[in-house]
Amino acid sequence: MTDGPLSITVSRLFRHRRERVFRAFSVAHKMAQWFTPHKDIRVQVLALQFEPQGAFRFRWDNPDGSHTIVGGRFQHISPPEELVFTWLWESPDPHAGILTHVVVQFLDRDGHTEVVIKHSRLPSEESCARHKEGWDGALATLDGWLPAND
Repeated sequence: MTDGPLSITVSRLFRHRRERVFRAFSVAHKMAQWFTPHKDIRVQVLALQFEPQGAFRFRWDNPDGSHTIVGGRFQHISPPEELVFTWLWESPDPHAGILTHVVVQFLDRDGHTEVVIKHSRLPSEESCARHKEGWDGALATLDGWLPAND
């Protein structure tokens, strides 16, 4: 399959310094606590090599017993400003085999942090809606998790 021409952008403002928000994206045991689109979906961090060209792999276990797995590689890491990585769903996901691209920016907003995620090369409007819902949900989960954790 070829890369799609579509992209989505989501953002959220956090009442924490960007070093703290960035760190939540860089440590496996932290991501295992918040990187889910919904509280009923459990995430497992199968791999997280947080370094340039390092691989990651996540598994989400759904309440109905099904699961989805995504993997990718970090292309660029610039603490605490930006992450760039590939995103590739595994079979039997309907978007399996479609390599997409994600840029996460951590913008300083007077001691707070705006996280802006651009997910590009998406193949369809349905894929855009799915990924927008997932990223919005994950950022909402992170917003609830950050105040009590570090």
